[in-house]
Amino acid sequence: MTGKEGKLARDAAGQEVVQADLVVGGRYYYIVDDGWTVDYGIFYSFDAWVPPQREQVPDRWFTDVYPRSRPPSPTQYVWEDVSGRSVNTLREKARDQDGACRLSGFEDPTEAVHIVPEAYRSWYYIRQIYIQLCDSRPMPRTLAGVDTIHDIRNYITLRTDLHKRWDAHAFVFIPV
Repeated sequence: MTGKEGKLARDAAGQEVVQADLVVGGRYYYIVDDGWTVDYGIFYSFDAWVPPQREQVPDRWFTDVYPRSRPPSPTQYVWEDVSGRSVNTLREKARDQDGACRLSGFEDPTEAVHIVPEAYRSWYYIRQIYIQLCDSRPMPRTLAGVDTIHDIRNYITLRTDLHKRWDAHAFVFIPV
């Protein structure tokens, strides 16, 4: 998250360093080795978080494929031809595109799930999440208002059991 070397600890002083690759639920602290700077705040509640504007996001979150600067004119993206308003249609298209669980690589059984949960549709719309993406128009273009939560770029394909764990907030994805 910080882009800095450090250690995961069970205490704020960094004395109880976690040695495991997988951690169980509980309170943890990431202790930065040196040169600590804040890229963004940490919030108690997802509802309170306001994502940074594209210009404020750390450089390491961008790639050659998804650069910080937007193309001068709209270009053809993989989802350019997505159509329809049906959530089931969009889920099926996302599953077809991913081809397998994006976390485990397993092909079946998989489900296309929202990255930002559908329960946060108002949060997603008010904070205009899709506008921060490389192409700032919703995909498909027919989405508007709180329905922008169904933007095809807000789906990820996960194995069924991982979907249940995702919905239980058991893990997060961190852009690298």
